[in-house]
Amino acid sequence: MTQYRRQAILQRCLRRPFCRVAGFAWRTLASVSPGSVAPQQTVTDRLWHVCAVTGSSARDREQVFVRIRGHFEKTTHPPLPVEPGSSLAGDDAVLGSLQLSHAAWFAISIAADDLEAVRALMEDVGRTQPWAHHTLLRSALESAATAVWLLAPTQRNERVRRRLKLQGQEIYESERAQQLSGLTPPPPGRTQAERRGEVRQLATARGLDPNAVLARFSYKNVLREAAIDIPYEPDLLELIWMTGSAIAHGRTWPTIAFLDREEITGDAADIRLLRVTASVDQLVLVAATVLLIVDRARDLYESRRICHY
Repeated sequence: MTQYRRQAILQRCLRRPFCRVAGFAWRTLASVSPGSVAPQQTVTDRLWHVCAVTGSSARDREQVFVRIRGHFEKTTHPPLPVEPGSSLAGDDAVLGSLQLSHAAWFAISIAADDLEAVRALMEDVGRTQPWAHHTLLRSALESAATAVWLLAPTQRNERVRRRLKLQGQEIYESERAQQLSGLTPPPPGRTQAERRGEVRQLATARGLDPNAVLARFSYKNVLREAAIDIPYEPDLLELIWMTGSAIAHGRTWPTIAFLDREEITGDAADIRLLRVTASVDQLVLVAATVLLIVDRARDLYESRRICHY
C-alpha cells in the first residue's frame, strides 16, 4: 500500500452523519471500580488485550488486509477434496445430502466475502461508513462462528447434532419464506414436511432426540459454544456480535457507546445533535477478531478433511 493510501485510510475526511439523541449520559461501556472517576478498561482495551494474547497483528492494518485478501482468494477456488477415511468423510456419509463439509465451507466462504467487502471499502476505496461496516462484520462473525461450531466437537454425534440443528433452522426459515411468497418448489422439490422428516430420521438413527434437534436455534449459543473452542472470551465475543446486531437494527446505544462522536448542539431539554464517525482502528480490531475465528475454522476444516491414518 502506498503512503498516499495509508493517509487516505488514516487521515482523510470521512463521511460523518448527524444523529439526534435524547437524555443520554456521556460514557462508554467500561469496567469501573467503586469510587473511580475514569474507567479503568474500555471494551476496546479488552479487545486489544485479547488480540495481543492470541498473537493477532490487529495493530498492523496492512497485515490484517493481507490476511483478509488471502482468505477471500481461497474461497474463489473449489475446496480441497474430503479424503476417504477422514472425519468429514464419516460425517458426510452419515448425513447424506446434508453434508457437514458443504455447510462448513459455505459458512467460511460467507465470512470471507463479508470481510473482503469491509477491506475493499477501507483499503481500495479509502472510505468508512459509521454503521454499515459493523453490520458486515457482524455477518462475518456469525458465519465464521457457525463454521467453528459445526467442526469443533470431537465426537461425531455432536457434530451431526449441530448440523441437523442448523438444517432445522434452514427448514423453518425457508418454510416461512414460502408462506410469505405464496410460491411452492417445483417438482421434484420436496415439501417442508418431507425435509423435516429427513432430519428426524437422521437424528433418530444416531440416537438423538429429534424434537431437541428441531427446537429453537440461537446464534448466541453458537457464538458462545464456538468461543470455547477458539479459544476466546464468550462474553466478549457475544458483546461484539450483540453490538453489530444492535447497529444493524438501528439501536441507539451502540452508536453512543462505540462510535467516535462530536457534539454539535445541545439544549436545555437535553436533546443533542451528534456527528458520528466509524473508528478505523476499531473496525480493523473487530475484523482481526473475526479473522481469528476464520483461521480456526479453516484449521478445523483442514484437519477434519484429511485422513490421518
